[in-house]
Amino acid sequence: MQWRKSYLALAAVLLAAACGNGNNNQSNGPPPHGNVLFYATPGEAGSLDPGASISGFDQYYTDAIYDTLIVSDPKTMEPTKPGLATSWEFTGADKLTFRLHLRHGVTFQDGTPFNADAVKVSLDHYKSLGNWFDLVPVKSETVVDDSTIDLNLTQQYSPLPAILSFRAGQIISPTALQKYGKDFGKNPVGAGPFAFKSWTAGSEVVLTKYNGYWNKAATKFSGIDYKIIVDPSAMLNAVTAGQVDFAELLNLPVRNLAALKGSSKVNSQVLSTLSLGIVTTVNTMPPFNNQLVRQAAQLAIDRKALGDALNGPGNGQGPAYQYVPPNYWAASKSLKDWGYHPDQAKQLLKQAGYANGVTVQICTFSDSTTQAATIEKQQMAPAGFNLEISQEPVNSCVSKLQTGGIPMVQIGWFFLASPFQGYQTMFGAQGSGPRYAGVDDLLTKIAATYTQSDQKPLYDQMNELLYQTAPSIPTYWLVNPIAWSKRVQNLTFDINGIVRFNQASFN
Repeated sequence: MQWRKSYLALAAVLLAAACGNGNNNQSNGPPPHGNVLFYATPGEAGSLDPGASISGFDQYYTDAIYDTLIVSDPKTMEPTKPGLATSWEFTGADKLTFRLHLRHGVTFQDGTPFNADAVKVSLDHYKSLGNWFDLVPVKSETVVDDSTIDLNLTQQYSPLPAILSFRAGQIISPTALQKYGKDFGKNPVGAGPFAFKSWTAGSEVVLTKYNGYWNKAATKFSGIDYKIIVDPSAMLNAVTAGQVDFAELLNLPVRNLAALKGSSKVNSQVLSTLSLGIVTTVNTMPPFNNQLVRQAAQLAIDRKALGDALNGPGNGQGPAYQYVPPNYWAASKSLKDWGYHPDQAKQLLKQAGYANGVTVQICTFSDSTTQAATIEKQQMAPAGFNLEISQEPVNSCVSKLQTGGIPMVQIGWFFLASPFQGYQTMFGAQGSGPRYAGVDDLLTKIAATYTQSDQKPLYDQMNELLYQTAPSIPTYWLVNPIAWSKRVQNLTFDINGIVRFNQASFN
C-alpha cells in the first residue's frame, strides 16, 4: 500500500531532534548574508506539497512555507497552541464532529484569502493524494461560514488535533493548487512566514520573508537559503568557515563535533530525540514469521554498547526496547531492556527449529546504518544469527522490504505527530504488514479517549503486547548533532527535529 512506502521512505531519513536553543555567546556585528539565514541540510525535498511529501527532509522546508491549523508545544508535541485556527472542539455527545474556528485577516502568499473554503480544498487535496491515511476518519467537511469549518468523522478520533499540527494541517493556497495542479509541489504557496522563491535541484531552496504574514513579530530573518550538503564533513567545514549559519549534522559521527569545542564562532550540541534506530523484519516469511526467532533477536543485541558506539557514551536516551523513550509520557515503566543474553537467544533459535543458527540478509542505505548493522552482526553471531550486510539505495531497501526480497532492514522510526500516529502507521489496520491480535482494538480505544491519564493504561497494554510479540527490533535512540553560528540567537527545536524560526534572529 502507498502509505507504507511513504512511511518507510520517511523513516529511512532517520530524522531526530530535541528541545534546545542557541542564544549564548553571541557575536556583535551586522547580520551576515543580508539577514538571510543560510541553513545546511543533508537531504533534498521530494515535494513541497505537504500531502505529496514522503521524505523526512521535506518538513525542513514546508514548516517555513506553511502554517498549521494547530501548533504543538515544542517541548511536548502536545497540540495546545493556536495557529491558523484560534480554537477547536469536538462537538456532540458522540464527538463525531470536530469544529475549527479560523483566524481572521490571514492571506496566502499569493494574496488569496484564508478561509473555511480554503481549508476544505486543502484537506480534500491531502486525502486525494493517498500518501498518508491519518485523515481517513474524516469523511467530509462542512463549511459553516467563512471562519468556521466542521470535520465530520466516521469514528471517535482524539488524535485529530495532533494530526492537524503536522503535515495534514499545513494549509495550501487553493488558487495556487488550481494554477499549478500536479506541479504544485514545485511551486508551493502557503500562509506561513516565508514564501517560496526558487529551487535548484541538488543545490538549494530559497525562501523570502512574506511581508503579509499575519504574525509579523515572529519573522525576523529576511529569508532562508537552504543549502543541500550531503557530505557531513563538508557541512561541518561550511559552518566552521561561516559559509552557513546552521547545520543539521545528522550523518556526522558524534566524535567529530570535538573539533568545535572551544570555538569562538560556532556552537554545537548533541540533542536527544524521540527518533529510534530500528531493525524492521519481514514477519510474513521465515525466519521472522516465528515469534521465537523474533524474541531471540531481541536477546542477541547489546543495546547499551550499540548506542554508546554510535552516539558516544552518555548521549541519547539509553537502550531502546519499546517504541517511545523511557521518559516519554506514553512509555511503560514496567518494561525493561531485554539485556544481552546470546545463550538464551541461541536456545530460542533451537526451539524454533534453527539449532545450527540462521543466515539472514540485512539491507542498509548509508554509512551510519551500515555501521549499526556491522556492530549488530558482531553482537548477534554468538547467538547463531549470521547477518549478511547489503548496502543499497534507500528505495531499493524499502522495495525489498515491502516485497519480502530481504528479511531485515536497518532503518529509523520517526514518530510523526503523536504516539497514536506512530503505532497506527506501523501496526494498525491500514498497514500492509501482518496483524497482531489486540493492536487494532487498543488503537480504537485510544482514539476514543481524550486525556493522557485515560490513554496511559491503554498505551501500557500496547507496549506490553508489542514487547512480547516483537514485531521489529528497537535498538538505540538516535541523537541529532547540530552546529550553528554564534551570531544566531534563540533557535529552538521541537522533539521531531525541526528548527522553529519564530524567535530566531542574528544578533
